[in-house]
Amino acid sequence: MHSLAPGTTDRIPPLDWVGLDRRSADNDMAEALLRDGLARDAGNMLLRRKLAGLLYDQSRLAEAVAVLAPAVAKEDGVALRLHGEIAGAAGDFDAAVKALETANGLSVPGSLVALALAVARRDGLAVASPVARAVLAETPDNWQALGIEASHLTAAGKHRELEELCVDLERRGARNAELFAVWASARAACGDDAGVSRLIDYASFLSVADIGASARARPDDFNLALREELLGHRNLVKPHSSRATIGGERIDDLRTRDSPLVAQLTDCIRDAIDAYAASIQRGARNPLGRYSGGAVTLTIWALILDGAAHEQWHIHPSGLVSGVYYVDVPDGGDGEAGALELGLLPLGGAESQAGWRRIVRPANGLLALFPSSYAHRTIPVRQARNRISIAFDVVRA
Repeated sequence: MHSLAPGTTDRIPPLDWVGLDRRSADNDMAEALLRDGLARDAGNMLLRRKLAGLLYDQSRLAEAVAVLAPAVAKEDGVALRLHGEIAGAAGDFDAAVKALETANGLSVPGSLVALALAVARRDGLAVASPVARAVLAETPDNWQALGIEASHLTAAGKHRELEELCVDLERRGARNAELFAVWASARAACGDDAGVSRLIDYASFLSVADIGASARARPDDFNLALREELLGHRNLVKPHSSRATIGGERIDDLRTRDSPLVAQLTDCIRDAIDAYAASIQRGARNPLGRYSGGAVTLTIWALILDGAAHEQWHIHPSGLVSGVYYVDVPDGGDGEAGALELGLLPLGGAESQAGWRRIVRPANGLLALFPSSYAHRTIPVRQARNRISIAFDVVRA
């Protein structure tokens, strides 16, 4: 139990929201503007990087690589890093490693950890481990490097060493969601159930409530209208390989000008998050419990899943708190099909341990909130009709 100085509170401070009114352009408009800019100034590397990033988010990987080609030829360091990330998403790991080695030689921020990820996928975790360790030596709060090293140590059966690494990283200032998720998995592998329960506490940190009625007086009408708004959204894309989403479609940045019902729902979600955060004890071993103030904002996206589409086990490593709102859930599901399942983060190819799992059965208007360090997945739907949900993270601005 942590001690408190006189006059302090045992709760985290209120969240300092900023940027909720931001509205992104639709993809077609943004692409047209960027291409027009490049037609006028073909040598503008910033425009090339922005256009390539937009195409990358839409899974148009070959087009993104072509747009970057002139920047790569000029050895523009940031473009090389982006090229490496896109090549990795496309499965061309040789090209990814080559581009990222060059970017790292140019001291481009973020290129070393991107290189570690590419090496892990091409050559295996053991080869990538020294690169990941080098990143963690300089930046203990780097969640991507921790993910590589955690998987490496778990695959090698070095669970106690992983536990010690987590202790050391926290001592040196790490507070990201990956740390707490990895720590829980390491403790479980070591048989430390009491230690796991301090990191995974569903009774205290999983909130499930029906907020449909707070969205509008007639929540069924609201959700039906919201469903149509999402299905007609101009930014629907197929997820690329770096996403946890398998199949289906996504709207990656939902706060666009043509989403008025999403804007209304966002207000309801923020109110629910504020109430949730007010109950969180300061110092709790999850990212929100370590929030000590500072600006936060909401990233929000939509998932439209059908057939066997689902979300694999994952966490949201940049988040403080994560959640999902269910817009349209098919009736008559097959047992737990389509359900949200929480558990321990699988590492090193292992499955999530059954003893720490929790099932949330979705329903229209239901909102689930949990720390971003809680691993979760969706069980495949196995139905023809769309299952539509809106997911979000509270992140530092």
